Parts: sequence; structure tokens; C-alpha cells
Amino acid sequence: MRSEDDKKYLANKHKGGTANSKGLLYEDYYAVLQIASCVAYHFKDCNSISFQTQLEDAYVDDLLIKYPNINVYHQLKNSKHLSWETKFSKRTIASDFEKQIEECEERKENFSLKLVHSSLNSKVENSIPKSISKYTITQYFPSYDDINSMVLSDENFQLVLTTLSANGKESKNDELCIIATIILGAWKALPNRNSLCLLDIVRKAEEVKHFNLSFYPPKGISDECAKILNAVEGLDFHIRGRMLYWKLGTVTGCCPWNEDKERMVIEKHPSTKLDFLMIF
Repeated sequence: MRSEDDKKYLANKHKGGTANSKGLLYEDYYAVLQIASCVAYHFKDCNSISFQTQLEDAYVDDLLIKYPNINVYHQLKNSKHLSWETKFSKRTIASDFEKQIEECEERKENFSLKLVHSSLNSKVENSIPKSISKYTITQYFPSYDDINSMVLSDENFQLVLTTLSANGKESKNDELCIIATIILGAWKALPNRNSLCLLDIVRKAEEVKHFNLSFYPPKGISDECAKILNAVEGLDFHIRGRMLYWKLGTVTGCCPWNEDKERMVIEKHPSTKLDFLMIF
């Protein structure tokens, strides 16, 4: 049973979290990493995984990811200095985790807690209080100025995005940045943060024509269309997923591939490099 002090504390805690725009940006970037990871490694369970932010009724309240078999509560701290305990305060990160554990255990919930932080020299990894250590892990996640910096700086994120990308290990950095940017846009565009199904996030991202993932089956191309493109001198092309990728000398590009595009190629029948570039 929560005391009146607990109720007031949670109300103020949530109000403070939603008012911190820099903190929300940090949380958004971390959410993009988790969304991408879930899509890359749990795509078959997309309809059974959900994301919730700024939980109004939780002590560990920044992000909750509900997997089919476990709920993972996240507290994110974008701070240079971080510790489990705070002098002269009864309300600390450790006490919040203790309260969350208590309530999850009362509900007989299968759960874990994670402290995500940007404090490079923090000792929180090696000093998890015994009272919460059974359910708690920590993760270092740097603070980035923009999503492209995150892609270019985080090797783990690059690996996840490479797994997602239709071009796999052949993917260039700009392709990976596009995937990350589209996921971020989908995440921020969906209004209901109380419970966002992972599949809904993917569907929102798919509204962008250049969103192309490794497990999308390749679009077909007719023999007639392929013959026309193969006749363009110096042109190399291939279709992966929803996109046609092409190269003319040092110039490369891609475009969504569909029946309308194929019909255009057949109608215009490009025979030179310039003809091709006028279409693509």
C-alpha cells in the first residue's frame, strides 16, 4: 500500500521527467536503439512487444519494454555524476529500484530493472546495492548531439542497423543513418506513449518509401524490364527488399521499386546513361 508521501513523490517525479527536454532527447535516442534491436532480433514477436514511456505509476519510470516473457523497466540518467545514493535525501535511485521491486513482486510479475546512464566514469556498474542486485543491471549509453552522431559513434548500434539493412554488410553509413532517422521519426510521430506495439512502430516507419529491411522479400522485375536496364552501358543494379540499388561509374543511388517504376522504365526505354538518370 502506497503512502500519501509515495503518491506525491511519484506525481512530482513524473512531472519533472516530462519537463526535461534534454533528458527526453536522450531517452528518444535510447528508445531508437531498443526499437531497432527488437526489430532486428525479435521481428517474429513484433506484435507481442510494446514500449511505454514516462510511466505515471512506477518508480522506475522512463521506459518499459514488455516482451512476451518479461517486462524490463528502465531508468535513464543523462548525467556526468551518478550514484545509487544521495546525501541528505531518502529518495534515491536505489530506493526507487527497491520500491519498484517490491511492487513488481507483489504483482508476481516477471521483470527486470535497468539503469541506463551517460556517466563514463561512474561506479554504478560495480556498486549495485545488494537489496536490488537480484533484478538490476546497468548499461552505459553516451549522450549524442544528433541521431547521425549516434550511428557513426556507436559500434553496437551500427551492428544492429547493419543486421536490419537490406544491404547488410555492404550498407554505407548514410543507409544506416536513414534507417535510424526513420525509426526516430516513427517513434516521435505516434501519439500514444502509454503502450506502443512494436509492430505499429514498424508500420509507421514503412510509410516512408525508403525504409528497407533485410527481411523484406525482394520485389520482382520482369524479363523485359531487366533486359532494358542490362542494355544501359556501365549500369550495375540489383533489387533488395523494396528498393532498386544502382551504380553508374562512381555515381550510386537507390529508389523504391514497384510496378509503376517498372512500367515507366518499359515505356521510356532508357538506352543511355543520361536516359537512365532522367528516370532515376
